[in-house]
Amino acid sequence: MDVEQKGKTTYTLPPPMAGFFEFSMMRLRGDVDQKMLGELFYQYMNVEEEFIRGLFIQGETQLGRVFVHEPALSEENALHVLDYERASEVIRTATHRGIGLCYCRHKMMHMGRNCDAPMDICMTFNGTARSLTRHGYARLVDVHEGMDLLQEAHGRNLVQFGENVRERVNFICNCLRSAVARR
Repeated sequence: MDVEQKGKTTYTLPPPMAGFFEFSMMRLRGDVDQKMLGELFYQYMNVEEEFIRGLFIQGETQLGRVFVHEPALSEENALHVLDYERASEVIRTATHRGIGLCYCRHKMMHMGRNCDAPMDICMTFNGTARSLTRHGYARLVDVHEGMDLLQEAHGRNLVQFGENVRERVNFICNCLRSAVARR
């Protein structure tokens, strides 16, 4: 990951989650055995799941959260949902928007267990999107295309799952309900 501030570029290692696990599978590559990598990640995260359970469900503050399913809101209830609970607001207000390959579906494809949800729907925002698009992990999109992809995710009954922050959300995954339930 790289961040530019005041004309100076700073490089940082991405965290284990969300970070280098996902980035290794967010694009198709020929220089790494992605099938083996997918199998190893599956073993680590889906079979020997202590790390993931500790990361997502233990402790006072959870790493991630589910955004409100906006199409299900009535006009009356929509007035009571705060902007930071809406994926659409994240898309509208981000400085940059990137769309990349879904790490989870790519990993599961190598396990022969992938679903039929779209692969190219993983959303990143702000500085993370800027860095990932610059290095070929994602493609830059505008607000309109981001909203279209969110609408497609809603139409496929996918759940929006992102990091548990109020401002400057860096990612939103569009997951099957069963995948979010496991988190």
